[in-house]
Amino acid sequence: MADERTRIAADRLLDAAAVAFEANGVRSTTMLDVAAAAECSRGTVYRYFANRDDLLRAFVEREMARIGAEAGRRAMLETAPIDRVVELVAGSVELVADSPAITPFLEQDALGITTQLGGSTEIVSAVADALPALLGMDPDDPRGLAEWLVRVIMSFLTVGAGSRDGSEIRAYLRRYVGPVLPG
Repeated sequence: MADERTRIAADRLLDAAAVAFEANGVRSTTMLDVAAAAECSRGTVYRYFANRDDLLRAFVEREMARIGAEAGRRAMLETAPIDRVVELVAGSVELVADSPAITPFLEQDALGITTQLGGSTEIVSAVADALPALLGMDPDDPRGLAEWLVRVIMSFLTVGAGSRDGSEIRAYLRRYVGPVLPG
């Protein structure tokens, strides 16, 4: 029961962080801004997150878990492994770009933070865990392939962001990624 209350309280603070990030930008948001948005003391924020980096990491991991679950659900609607991977990547790019919670992390002043957080162990591990079901087989190096997929997603989001729509991303992936996928 205490663990559930802790999770609920932390989620409430992360919801407040989303409000603060949207209002102030990621780089300018302080723990005091998050506390104000949550209508609590700064000490309460520090009770759940040791520092700003912990808050940022928890926020990105939570939002990416939500986006990853939806992208994974969409990908599993495809039958061929290549189509699943294409949909996972392109769907993730679309969902991130459309997410009001994550959009502030894509602004120019936050890109350093975003690229650092994007390759977090938890995000790569979650993708690696999903790969056998997505591919219909166990890849030789699921962690390496997962890291590569996360890097591809991050590059679509940060390098020339918005220069390709979903159908262009899907065509690009089929042409250049399909031939190198295992199986």
